[in-house]
Amino acid sequence: MTHAVPHLVNRLVIDTEDSFDDVRRRYESLVPAIDFAELTEVVGTGDLAALQAYIAAHTP
Repeated sequence: MTHAVPHLVNRLVIDTEDSFDDVRRRYESLVPAIDFAELTEVVGTGDLAALQAYIAAHTP
């Protein structure tokens, strides 16, 4: 069964001289690729220091 669920959202509008594709490429170059299985494993250990080390190693 398919149905619609109304959902209120806030949309960010960012004024830029660049094209959408250029903005998206720049955004994606700044956001690290995360291996979710690996991250889940680190989180699952409950070791905050290990999580902080993982984050530091995988973010710019």
